[in-house]
Amino acid sequence: MVQPNIQRLENSGRILVELPGVKEPERVRKLLQGTANLEFWTTYTAKDMAPYMVQANSIIAELLKQETAAQAPETTEQQATQSAGVDSTDIVSRMGEVQGPDSTAVAGNDAKNYPLLSILQISEYNTPVIGMAQSYDTARINKFLQMPQIRSVFPRDVKFMWGIKRSR
Repeated sequence: MVQPNIQRLENSGRILVELPGVKEPERVRKLLQGTANLEFWTTYTAKDMAPYMVQANSIIAELLKQETAAQAPETTEQQATQSAGVDSTDIVSRMGEVQGPDSTAVAGNDAKNYPLLSILQISEYNTPVIGMAQSYDTARINKFLQMPQIRSVFPRDVKFMWGIKRSR
């Protein structure tokens, strides 16, 4: 196959595209005449996001406790107001201890105290991959991350996206 030739036409804001061997030139012309949008996004690393994730987890745990307390009047006030917080530096330092994405426990603690972090394994690498989760947990994680109380924890320009790449 012959490589395409793409050249910028000086002072016109246009480009010239030559595609040797094209069998449907009209279809290609329509595709090339379409408008494209190029977007640039701020990229955060797992280390950048870990403190926000810990804070979000604490808020979710507290909201779930309040919901449980409202549904079960026999729950003591002390149990309902107990803190589910954890220090963000602690979670960053213990990232290596977090069990695999199919785990239901985070660093030995139960899912009741870690509703987000028990189903989202925070990445231990300094990459844009924030964490991993089982596919059946993504809807629950999305629900958590879309809550107004949780959205307000993260920087305004954060946009979470899922990828499908199996870890080895």
